[in-house]
Amino acid sequence: MTTASDTDSADCLPLAPMPRHRAPAADDTDHPLLAPLAEAQDAVARLEASVVTASPGVIEGLRARVAFREAAGWLGHSHTWLHPRDLALTDAGLTGAYTAAALSGRLGAELPTMTAQGVKPDVVPFEDAVGAALRLARLWRRLAEYRTWRPIGNAAAVRETLASLGWPAAGDDDAITAWLMSVSARDRGPALIRTARGARDWMNRQSHADPLSADGVFLAACLWRQAGFGRDVPLPFWSAPAQLHHRLTLQVGTAWLAAFLACVG
Repeated sequence: MTTASDTDSADCLPLAPMPRHRAPAADDTDHPLLAPLAEAQDAVARLEASVVTASPGVIEGLRARVAFREAAGWLGHSHTWLHPRDLALTDAGLTGAYTAAALSGRLGAELPTMTAQGVKPDVVPFEDAVGAALRLARLWRRLAEYRTWRPIGNAAAVRETLASLGWPAAGDDDAITAWLMSVSARDRGPALIRTARGARDWMNRQSHADPLSADGVFLAACLWRQAGFGRDVPLPFWSAPAQLHHRLTLQVGTAWLAAFLACVG
């Protein structure tokens, strides 16, 4: 039987203390990677969403346009300025060699888009650089067009991929395998940040003086693809304004990662 005193006693039991929530540290909201990551993630999400309902022809056209923009962006980083459409014409064999055209005074005819816009190249486009840019465009498209291609599946695949790009890997297969293992060990955190770190780690291991070497950036697109993203339109990077690429070359550490994400965004 419960007495009144028992009820009063139960009512007076002390309440359990409310859990104390840790106040967010400054790094939680002000981390230098937070805004660049959010903007880049939003950009690639919108890009991938834009092709979900598109027809195969539209997707192919978008992929081609971005591929030549990527190629032109890399050329710009290499101080060779060409319009993406003129690169597309060269890739299709519809224009001739730039050096021979310049010697005969016909360079404008081989660069019809730039000529129509009243733009003259500062220097005659170097044929080897243009060839490298077109290889980049082709491999970039191949990432989306060949579903069974595993460009970084193992050390041999990495070597073959970079040889096709024109940037053969330095060092033996053990060094490449060590890089692949370091990439695989990063299984936590946002995929875009892991992708950027993988690219930067490759450049460091290859002792590249250029912090934006074509092989490292292309491997970033491969890492993004391997993570399950960019299956219709691979990760863009060189399409960003040239000033963002220049800003990236001046950064190190976390600031480099933030600038890389800004180029993607």
